[in-house]
Amino acid sequence: MEFSFPAAGFQDISAFHPLRLLIEHAPTAIALFDPDLRYIIASRRWLEDYGLSDRNIIGQCHYDIFPEIGEEWKAIHQQCLQGAIERREEEAFPRADGSIDWLKWEV
Repeated sequence: MEFSFPAAGFQDISAFHPLRLLIEHAPTAIALFDPDLRYIIASRRWLEDYGLSDRNIIGQCHYDIFPEIGEEWKAIHQQCLQGAIERREEEAFPRADGSIDWLKWEV
């Protein structure tokens, strides 16, 4: 089954029911964003790992959810929106509360 999203603008993923179920129940932390980095969907694991289980983040900007994201990561996000693939095996993510999350990620 192939899914496609329009190139611009926030999309309600409820129309893509099989994809929504796959992502929501994935055993890994997964999030999909529109071109403005607003959340289209996030897996339950994503919400748990980032302490967001009590919030509805759909439609919200990733940078509003994580205001501590620095310019380096924002530049990476923009490159990836243009088709680049970036990954890190281990990277520190200093959080606003002073804690540090250690991440393995791919965008």
